[in-house]
Amino acid sequence: MKALANRCNTAHVLCGTYELLRIRNLSGQLSRRSIDIHFPRYDVAKVGDRRTFGKILQTFAEQMPLPEPPDLIKHWEYLYERSVGCVGILKDWLVKGLSTAVRQSAPTLTLKHLEKYALSVSQCDRLIEEAMRGEAQFREDSDAVRRLQLRLGFPERTRQPNGPLKAVANRSEQQRPGLRYPKRDMVGVEKQNAPGDTL
Repeated sequence: MKALANRCNTAHVLCGTYELLRIRNLSGQLSRRSIDIHFPRYDVAKVGDRRTFGKILQTFAEQMPLPEPPDLIKHWEYLYERSVGCVGILKDWLVKGLSTAVRQSAPTLTLKHLEKYALSVSQCDRLIEEAMRGEAQFREDSDAVRRLQLRLGFPERTRQPNGPLKAVANRSEQQRPGLRYPKRDMVGVEKQNAPGDTL
């Protein structure tokens, strides 16, 4: 791919599922020449994503060649659930339902039309499992960053109970041989043991 890109002097764009990420790190040369652009699914836990998903449903409804635009917002939870928040899945599903409504000369697209072509719960479960696994590859957790730093030779760090990470100095740099730590020296007057006292 590197040689092909160099000879053509053209940027190559690969679009697909998260399986494309396997190609990204096949070699360091390919990895450093690649740019990942993530198009994530809409997340129902985010208010902004829910609002955008609703606008998408409204746009789809307005584009349908029906006497009466369907009220897709009314069924947004069901539509989100069976599309797992992916607009591509949603579009294919709506097209199938719409074609049935048109063949039946129905005035609008109903929930019954949609239920006929909805993905099963097991299919959606598999899709969300793959999506979450792919999304995890775009997140960089602190453990992965720390492993990279250790491989690069950064010093080991320890976390204080309520403080930031601190580098742990090498034992050889902590103290020179023959020098005591000041905190280990006796402070005050040494008490004399009376006769009969045990140590």
